[in-house]
Amino acid sequence: MAKFLSLKSLLKLKQTSYASKITREESAGRTFLVLSHRRRHRRTRQALSGLHASNFITTTIIKIIYGLALLGVILGFLGYGIMGLILLFNDAAVQGLVMMVIVAPMFLVFGIIGARVYCELLVLMFRIAETLVSIENNTRGGGA
Repeated sequence: MAKFLSLKSLLKLKQTSYASKITREESAGRTFLVLSHRRRHRRTRQALSGLHASNFITTTIIKIIYGLALLGVILGFLGYGIMGLILLFNDAAVQGLVMMVIVAPMFLVFGIIGARVYCELLVLMFRIAETLVSIENNTRGGGA
């Protein structure tokens, strides 16, 4: 659906959007004013080349880190459980029972919570960085 705007509206739109220039084009005897979006295309090229802040691949990396942390927590849980079994069937039955019933489940619960909090903090740091870059770009582009 085409939207027809006055020159004043187009100039205002140019100031508030990514439009970099207004050009006049003629087609079939009619004159049109066209907004070009060079900045948006430039940002798209930068994002595709990996040089722009909004194209962080850290969320994928953080998911991998979280998966590896969970794997480590599960292996630690199994290690504490096996160590508890070994102690249970040797001379230290009470220590083995404590290790299996108290220490291993606590390691599992706090390990999962700790891994999640750590990864959430990493995501938060990168989102803060993205927001700061966005604020800086808006400040520079706003004529400040």
